[in-house]
Amino acid sequence: MPWGCKQENIPDYLNLQLFVSQTDGFQNISEERYRPLSSRLLIGRPRWRLLFEEIGKTNKAWVWVFCCGPKGISRTLHRLCNSDHYSATTFEFNKESFS
Repeated sequence: MPWGCKQENIPDYLNLQLFVSQTDGFQNISEERYRPLSSRLLIGRPRWRLLFEEIGKTNKAWVWVFCCGPKGISRTLHRLCNSDHYSATTFEFNKESFS
């Protein structure tokens, strides 16, 4: 937190949600050391349009979207970022590649 900022009434700067679509062989993450991760972990595939609508309602300025997934997900997210459904929010799409 920057020096001089009050901790109260400050919205989240980073909203991180992790989706796991395949749980085969997935370890039990109920251990104490995984507690921060498990609070942001969602099982199943994201409902992208609903997720963008929710984020658009709470963020009226600029949102950066980073994708390091396969081409199909990248295309979907890129289209959603460029759509006009979120007039008060600008979504900027960024493709990440770790190869």
